[in-house]
Amino acid sequence: MRFRICYNIWGDDMKIIVCTDKRGGMMFNFRRQSSDRLVMEDIKKHVGGASVRVSRYSEKLFSESGVRFSSFDNPLDGAGEEDYCFVEDVDITPYEEKIDTVVIYNWNEKYPFDKSFTTDMSKFKKVCSEKFVGYAHDKVIKEVFKR
Repeated sequence: MRFRICYNIWGDDMKIIVCTDKRGGMMFNFRRQSSDRLVMEDIKKHVGGASVRVSRYSEKLFSESGVRFSSFDNPLDGAGEEDYCFVEDVDITPYEEKIDTVVIYNWNEKYPFDKSFTTDMSKFKKVCSEKFVGYAHDKVIKEVFKR
């Protein structure tokens, strides 16, 4: 069962997609904490026919998902206003002012982490919230924020 509240439609801006645990953790010991194929299906639906810019590390995750993607050393380098960038292993701090949309998939679980999502979300407004059952997670919370 899905529960969804959305307030706005996205425009032409740089969009990032991240997956975090309950505490904002993204990676532990240079590996992603977790993945979920139903989250990947939702990413595919969310981006429509658009290609997602991913890092070389994320390439395998996306190659098994059916999501169109392009692989880069840093997916944020050279990203344009309409690009989606999946971020899990690169520092987004130098790009924060260019980012207008943040899509967060939260596992609602606690995992060990040594890399976390640290963007100050007080600069953004939540425009969409959706809860659903993932394949590997009992509860996934998807939130979309716009600047």
